[in-house]
Amino acid sequence: MKYPTPSADNTSIASKKQDTDIIKTGIVLLVIASSVFFFRLIFLDIDFIYIIQFATIILLCLLLIFQVIYWNIPIGKHHFTTPLLLIFTGVFLSMLTANIEHNQGFMTSLWAQRFMYFYLFYFVLHILQLPAANLEKLLFFTGVAYALAFILQYIAYPKLLFAVRHGVERGTIRIFIPGLFIMNIAYFIAFTRILFNNSFKYIPYILLFYCVYILSGTRSVIAGPTVVTIVILIFSNKIKSKALIILLVMAVVGVTFYMFQDIILNLVSISREQTAHSAEDIRVRAARFFLNDFFPSKVAYITGNGEGHLSSAFGREVHSYKVHYGYYQSDIGIIGEYTKYGAMFLIGATILTYKGIMTNIGTNFNYIRYFFILLLISAPLGLFFTLPDSIVPICILLYIIDYQKNKQPALQKRPLVYFPEFDNPHNDIE
Repeated sequence: MKYPTPSADNTSIASKKQDTDIIKTGIVLLVIASSVFFFRLIFLDIDFIYIIQFATIILLCLLLIFQVIYWNIPIGKHHFTTPLLLIFTGVFLSMLTANIEHNQGFMTSLWAQRFMYFYLFYFVLHILQLPAANLEKLLFFTGVAYALAFILQYIAYPKLLFAVRHGVERGTIRIFIPGLFIMNIAYFIAFTRILFNNSFKYIPYILLFYCVYILSGTRSVIAGPTVVTIVILIFSNKIKSKALIILLVMAVVGVTFYMFQDIILNLVSISREQTAHSAEDIRVRAARFFLNDFFPSKVAYITGNGEGHLSSAFGREVHSYKVHYGYYQSDIGIIGEYTKYGAMFLIGATILTYKGIMTNIGTNFNYIRYFFILLLISAPLGLFFTLPDSIVPICILLYIIDYQKNKQPALQKRPLVYFPEFDNPHNDIE
C-alpha cells in the first residue's frame, strides 16, 4: 500500500488553497461589479442588474450566517464595528418613520434602501481574509477599467456603449458611468506610489485618470482630487523645495489648460452665469427646504425620513420635488443622506471619515487617508455613504486598515507619547 508523500500532500494543500483564493477573489469581483452596476453596459437590462445586486446581498447574508453557525473562522479585530452599527441603526430607525409618518410599507422600505446592505461586505471581507495587496490590485485595476470605459464611450459618442445619463454640455460630452469612487482610489494609489516609492511607472495612470476628470465636465469632480493633491504636495516632507512644488503645479495647470481649454473656459463661463443670474444657489435652497420643511416631526430629525420608493405616495412626493423645484437630495450630499437616515447614520459616517483620515498604517497605504480627505471636502456635494459604488470601496479600505493593524500588533495601540526607538530594547542611544 502506497502512502502519499509529504510533497504530494503539500501540493494538494497548495492546490486547494489556490482554488479557495480564486473563489474568494471571484466573490469580491462580483460584489465590486454589482456595486458599479456593471458600468451599466448597454446589453445588460437594469432589472437584470438589480436581480444580480439582490442576489449579491443575499450571498453576503448567507456567508455571515454560515460563519456564525458553521464555520467559526478565526478572524482579526474589527475596528469599525461601532460606526457601521450606528449606520445600520439609522437605516432601520428610518423605516419606522417612513411607515408611521409617510405611510410607506416596511417591505417597500426594505427594498428601497437595499444599497445600504452592501455595508455587510465589510464583515464578509473578514471571513474571506484576502491579503490587502490583492484587494488593492482589484481596486486599482477596476479604476483603470472605469477610466478606459469612460474614454471609450467618449470616443464612441453618440453611439452608446453604456446605458447611462449623457449629453453634450459645457464644451464636453458629459457621461455618468457609475464607478468614479473606485477610480478616485486608483488615482490616489498611483499618486502614493509616485510620491513615496518613486515608482514613475504610475505616471501614465495619473494622466489617464486626470483626462477623465477633465472630460467629465463636472467642477466638483475636477476640483476635489486637485485640491487634495496640491495640499498633499505642499505639506509633504518628501519634496523639500516648496518652489519646486509651485513650479510643478503651475506646469501641470498650464499643460492641462492647454489641452482642455475649451472645457475649462466653458466651466468658468457657466459658473459666472450661474452667479449672475441666481440670487441663491439651487443647492442652498434645496438644503434649506429639506432641513426646514421636509421633516414631519421633531423625532424624524433623529430617525430620518427613510428612503422613498416610487411605488409609494412618499416616494412620489420626493420625486415631485425634483421635477417641480429641482430639489434633489443627491445634490446636497451628506445633508440629503441625513434627511433619509437620521442622526445615528450621520454620527456613524462622521466616525468612519475621521478614523479613515487619522489612520496610520504606513506610507504605502496613505491613499486611504487621501481618499477620506476627499470624502470630507466633497461631502456637501454628493452621496458618498448611501450608494453601492461608494459603499463597497469604503468597506474594502476599512478592511485593509484592519488587516494591516492586525498584521502589525505595534499599530494596535500606541501610547499618546510615543518614542519609536524604545520599541527595540537593543537599540543603542548615543
